[in-house]
Amino acid sequence: MAHEADELLKSLKLTREHLREAGHLDSQKKKQEEQVLEGRKWCVFVDASVVSQKTFDCAISFLHIQNGKGWKDDLVTVHAYHPPEDSKKPVHLQGAHVLKTYETQLIKARREYEHEMKHSLQASVLLRTSGTGVIEGLDSTRTPAGGRHPNVDTLVEVANNEVKADWVLLGFHQSKEGQFGATADYVVKLVNANVVCIKHWRPLPKKDEEMVFVVGVDGSQAALRGLSEVLAIARPGVDKVHAIVVSKHEGAKDRETLDAVKALVDAHTPPIPVEAAWRCLDKSARNAAELMCHVSEELGADFLVIASRSTTNSSRPEHRERLNELGSTALFCTMHSKCHNMIIKTTETEFVSSPVTKSPVSKMRTY
Repeated sequence: MAHEADELLKSLKLTREHLREAGHLDSQKKKQEEQVLEGRKWCVFVDASVVSQKTFDCAISFLHIQNGKGWKDDLVTVHAYHPPEDSKKPVHLQGAHVLKTYETQLIKARREYEHEMKHSLQASVLLRTSGTGVIEGLDSTRTPAGGRHPNVDTLVEVANNEVKADWVLLGFHQSKEGQFGATADYVVKLVNANVVCIKHWRPLPKKDEEMVFVVGVDGSQAALRGLSEVLAIARPGVDKVHAIVVSKHEGAKDRETLDAVKALVDAHTPPIPVEAAWRCLDKSARNAAELMCHVSEELGADFLVIASRSTTNSSRPEHRERLNELGSTALFCTMHSKCHNMIIKTTETEFVSSPVTKSPVSKMRTY
């Protein structure tokens, strides 16, 4: 009898230790999940146009995917208007009506979102009035003459300082190849965040349809981060991701880049297959940017992802404040590609740790 009691006490002790250990592991796992769940902020610039509605739908779609994987991303929808101009517009185009429209859209999106997700959608709509003054430090070199619209400064101020967005989404009204509306032209160059450019004439994949991402990689930290961002958005078994390396001759640097892509893909969970390939910069294209546009069209891309390194304006230490400006490759791809674009902005940390001027391939590829 005493022996059975000793055995029982021993088993109870083991059970308590097991439960204590399991509880410790669960708490560690919970802490890890909480760390992973730290999401990002998505900022959508809207007006009364159809392309703005398309851009808003794209943002909601991305948040569905992101938060469906366990993230907690937030969405802020922003409309800026200039009162002297706004009062002259028809009522349905005025700022107050745009605000009500997107508040209604957000209610519908939240209902659908919360029906599928376990938590609520963190989202809001902001209406901002643009003044006549400009914000210091927002000068850009490659912009049309005649000054920028006051809305530009307001939108950039909201994205950079008020929301502190990680991603900015905006619609592009493309009158002809190589030209966009003046507001979008400025904003895409001046915001510090990564940018998603939605083109008014290009349809977006529907909710359950396949999305195709073509990512330009050149070995830079920004380009690899762009691939990592795409892997976070892409859905396993649904979407396709292509990583493309461009150069005149395949060399050791290109193979190192492909190895870095493979290592990044292998480390990502859940696993998402990525087709990585090298493309020769031959006479069919004048430069890497033009070739990337051809490749994106050939592969049927919905999004062409390019990291902006801005070697012209950021190669000197005194020009680091201009890191947010677009590099020539990203600018060309945004203007001339036939698909939507995702632009990955180079951060200060990436610039300091890997200066563009010291890159052996910077003269040939400036993503």
